Amino acid sequence: MKHFPLYIDISHKKVLVIGGGHIAERRITTLLSFQSDITVIAPTISETLLTQVNARQIAWIQASLCPRDDSTLQIHPADTTMETTMETDFRSMVTREAPYLILAATHDRSINHGISLVARACRIPVNVCDCQEECDFYFPAIIEEDGIVASVTANGTNHRLVRSLATQIRALLRENLDDSGHST
Repeated sequence: MKHFPLYIDISHKKVLVIGGGHIAERRITTLLSFQSDITVIAPTISETLLTQVNARQIAWIQASLCPRDDSTLQIHPADTTMETTMETDFRSMVTREAPYLILAATHDRSINHGISLVARACRIPVNVCDCQEECDFYFPAIIEEDGIVASVTANGTNHRLVRSLATQIRALLRENLDDSGHST
């Protein structure tokens, strides 16, 4: 399936990321350069994400998602000793918060699938890290140099080729742009 490359303004738009590992970290780091309002739901997060939380660059809900018998997802706070008023139904939380984008980046296929079902039911574009068929959009390689933004994708496949092309494009831009962002 071919995806149309669309450049959109996501500054100050809510992005919900479920997962706190390396894939989530890479995607969040990319999104931060575009000034998104990011909330992460995960029981634990990487050191880099924790640094971003402490710097108030992202918000962290320390919880996990668990499937229920009725095929919905429930939010479980990581610290069960604390009294909480947190919404426990994931779909209700998504409906209330109305994120602009949702990223499913857990290590659990069934949770990622459940996230994609909720996102689609709420008509929110979703990216699922482990199933390109469930993605409404892909995360391309982003190249930013002197105000120019370019991206490269292979429709969710051949990541090695994409990385190589992005490196070549980045070098080409650096070589052909002077300090003022004009071509040399």
